[in-house]
Amino acid sequence: MKKTIQLLVMICTALGIGMGAGSSSAWAADFKVIANESVSDNSISKDALSAIYMGSSTTWPSGKSVKACQLKNGTAVTKAFLKSVGIRPKSFKRHWRKMLFSGNGVPPAVLGSDAEMLEFVQNNEGSVGFVSAGAEVSGVKEITVN
Repeated sequence: MKKTIQLLVMICTALGIGMGAGSSSAWAADFKVIANESVSDNSISKDALSAIYMGSSTTWPSGKSVKACQLKNGTAVTKAFLKSVGIRPKSFKRHWRKMLFSGNGVPPAVLGSDAEMLEFVQNNEGSVGFVSAGAEVSGVKEITVN
C-alpha cells in the first residue's frame, strides 16, 4: 500500500498534478491580466478574480465597480486563464447559460482578439480582462495576480 501511494505521488509530480501545480508559471507563460487605468488596484487574488468572472463579485477589492471581459471560449488563452483561477472552462459556460436563462446575471463581454480586448479595457472604466502573454499592453495596466 505504501509503495502504491509513493508511486502515485511520483506520477502526479511528473505530470504536474497536485497542490499549486501550474500556478505562478501559468500566469507568466500563457497570459497577462489587464485593467483599465482608472483601477487603483495593482494586484488581485485568484479567488477575487474568480468571483468577478463567475459574477458573484461586481467590484474590485478596492470597491470600484468592475466590468469583466474575456476572449472567445475555447481559445488556449481563455482555457489557461480560467484554469489558473480555479474555473473549469465547461463549468464556466454552463454556469453562465444558467445565469442568463434565469435572468440572474450578465456574463463577461466576449471579444475576438487581444487587440479588441485591449481596446475594450482601455475604453471602459473599471474593466478587467486578459490577453496572451506576448501582447503589447499599452494604454492599460497589468495586474499582478496572487
